Amino acid sequence: KASIEYHQPALFDDLIRVYVRCGRIGRTSMQFLFEMLKDEDTHLISGELIYVNVDPSNNRPSPVPEPLRELFLKES
Repeated sequence: KASIEYHQPALFDDLIRVYVRCGRIGRTSMQFLFEMLKDEDTHLISGELIYVNVDPSNNRPSPVPEPLRELFLKES
């Protein structure tokens, strides 16, 4: 799943900051949250991406690998 909400436009030559963080880790999925800002406090967009880990041998959801889970939990 991917969704985005536009709050204000960015213009050519605007310096923008992009922030991404892991919002939630479930058994088989992870939620990533995005924001874009300009001028320190002008909120341009909000976004969400939900990634489901899938076993390629059967195309079924499978648990998020432990090393990946540990990496995101350590950073939060």
